Amino acid sequence: MKQLTPKQVQKIVDQFNRKVKIGDEVFYYPVLSKNCPPESQSPKRLKTKSEAWILGGHTAVVYLEGVGNVAVTHCFPVKENELFQEQQMLFKTA
Repeated sequence: MKQLTPKQVQKIVDQFNRKVKIGDEVFYYPVLSKNCPPESQSPKRLKTKSEAWILGGHTAVVYLEGVGNVAVTHCFPVKENELFQEQQMLFKTA
């Protein structure tokens, strides 16, 4: 996977923060890949404890209750059930 530019990462953060507010629940998947899509595993349903931000200049993260900082690309907003990845969604669940 190619590394995203800071502008692309900021776009992911902004998109996530528009759709997910502090205290909203998300489905969190510790492992996601084309070989391990959401349908093949059980997610954790957790509350966000922060807005998303950029960690280390390259990764969009959010703080989840009971887990800590995780990449927003591993979080599906419960209310919309979407996963954010780069400029498009990689996966959608039913």
